[in-house]
Amino acid sequence: MIFGSTPAGQTALPADLESVAVEQAAAWFLDRDNVGLEINWPNGGVYQRFSQLPLLPHVTDILRPYQRWAV
Repeated sequence: MIFGSTPAGQTALPADLESVAVEQAAAWFLDRDNVGLEINWPNGGVYQRFSQLPLLPHVTDILRPYQRWAV
């Protein structure tokens, strides 16, 4: 499938959602060796801080209006 194309019978993603999905996937791919690692301080001891955020902050901001709540 070509990026940006929508097969017949399917609804296309809004442009902002498609964009952040690609950005998030790229971020995960580029940082695949350090998944969740924010800080790595290899000099003079071990200091590592891992992120509690599963998504990039701007991705979370874009997704917020699209949230669905089920009760």
